[in-house]
Amino acid sequence: MLRKRSFRLASKNSKLRKLILFTVLFGAMSLVGAVSYTGASEANQKYIEAENNKLRILEEQFNIAKNLEETEKIEDIKAKEAAERAVEQARIAKENAIKEAAAKEAAATAIAKAEKNILATTKAKVPTKSPISTPTKTITTTTNTPPAPKNPEPSNMKYLGALSSTAYTHTGNNMANGEKPYEGAVASNLVPLGTKIYIEGYGYFVVKDRIGHGSQLDIFMDTYEEAIQYGRRTIKVYIVN
Repeated sequence: MLRKRSFRLASKNSKLRKLILFTVLFGAMSLVGAVSYTGASEANQKYIEAENNKLRILEEQFNIAKNLEETEKIEDIKAKEAAERAVEQARIAKENAIKEAAAKEAAATAIAKAEKNILATTKAKVPTKSPISTPTKTITTTTNTPPAPKNPEPSNMKYLGALSSTAYTHTGNNMANGEKPYEGAVASNLVPLGTKIYIEGYGYFVVKDRIGHGSQLDIFMDTYEEAIQYGRRTIKVYIVN
């Protein structure tokens, strides 16, 4: 009986020891698993952080590339707009230059026309019965014909002919020989410049200028009124040798 109890007690103790051992082993395994899980979690965390860093870097590079592309597009647009503005400014400058040239040409034409009108008015042929002044003397006439002829000395004069004559005054231009107009000078295309002539009833003159059209001899007079009074006349002209 005592042996049976001892055996039973020993059996119970053996089971108890096994239970304790199992508990200890289970605890140890749990501890090892916990430690292993903790180590694995830290490694995973570092891996995740590294991947996140890579993603952040890639995202930053993507944003930089995107911003750079947008900047290049903006620069292209600005360059295109600048080129268009330059073309437009060149077009406007060309149009302004053409307008300015046209305005200058119109002004020059208007000035030339005004000068021509003034010259035409200056040389207007109006008959008169008032006294006139010539480079040598003042005479009074009632017709457009010269006074009674005074025969020159045939020894030193050559008869040029009965010429149609007019009168002109200052125009602001020099005569054909380069001198400024003065009383005693006449314009004619019939004889060389510098030729001395004698006009019956008026005296001696020197051909210093050329005439355009309208008469054969144009006598310079100092005032516009004198030129108008002279009008158009037929005169006898001699060349002085």
